[in-house]
Amino acid sequence: MNKFLGVFLMSIFIYIFTSCSSNLVLNDDNDKKIRIGVTSVPYGEILQNIKNVFKEDFDIITYVDQDKLNKDLVDGNLDANFFQTREYLNRFNLTSEIKLVEITPVHVEPLIIYSSKYRTLDKVENEDIVYIPSDFINRNRSLKLLEDAGFVTLAEELDGSYTIINNPKNLIINQVDINDVPYYFNESDLIVLNTNVAMGNNINPKEVGIFYEKSFDNDLKFNIFVTREDMITSVKLKEIANYLNSYENFKFINVKYNGFVKPIF
Repeated sequence: MNKFLGVFLMSIFIYIFTSCSSNLVLNDDNDKKIRIGVTSVPYGEILQNIKNVFKEDFDIITYVDQDKLNKDLVDGNLDANFFQTREYLNRFNLTSEIKLVEITPVHVEPLIIYSSKYRTLDKVENEDIVYIPSDFINRNRSLKLLEDAGFVTLAEELDGSYTIINNPKNLIINQVDINDVPYYFNESDLIVLNTNVAMGNNINPKEVGIFYEKSFDNDLKFNIFVTREDMITSVKLKEIANYLNSYENFKFINVKYNGFVKPIF
C-alpha cells in the first residue's frame, strides 16, 4: 500500500512540476525569435547595427509600404515594429480594436523642404509646383513647414487638419502617397518629405535640403519602438529597447546621419 501511495504521490509531483515548467516557458520568450518590422532608413540600419554590435539574434523584416507595418503587428505577423512617430501611433490606435503600445522613444527626424532647382527659399517663384505626402500626419507637418517658410497661411479645422487660407505665390501643392513624393524631386520645384524617406531614395538633406523643421521638443514627433499589449513584458524586446537607448547606438546615429536623425536619449 505504501509502495502504491509513493508512486501515486510521485506522479502528482511530476505532473505539477511539468505544468509549472510549461507555464514558465509560455510566459517567457527565450525560445522565440523576435520579428521586428521596419522601413529601411534609418530604422533597419539602426537595428542591423544593434545586431552586429551586441550579437543580438532577431529578425528584421523590411517593408516598402509603411501602412502595412501596424496591421501586421496587430495580426501577429510581427512582434514589434520601428518606423513611426508617437503621433502616428496615437492616430492608428483611434481606429484599431487591438491597441499598440510604445516600448521606448529613440530618435526624431526633421521634415525638410528639398529642391533640385533652388538653394534658397527666396528664389521660389509664383506658381511653382510642390509635392507633399497625403497621409494626415505628414500632410499636416508639411503644410506647417510651408507656413513656417513663409509660403502659406493655415487655419486649423475641427478634426485637427490644416486648410490653406492664404497662398500669395499661388504655389501648386500636390498631395501624393509618401512613397511617391521622391519620384517628383526632379520633376517639381519643391518637395516636402520626411528625412528617412528622402535618405532612402538617395535625396541628401545636406546637399538639397533648403528649409528644416526647427523644433524637436514636440514629443509627438518622436520616433518610437512599438509592440502589442500582450508583448510589452517581453524580456527580449526590453533588451533590444535598452540597446536602442545605449551609448553605442547614440554614437552610431550621430555619425551615420550627420545630425539629420537626432537621438533623444
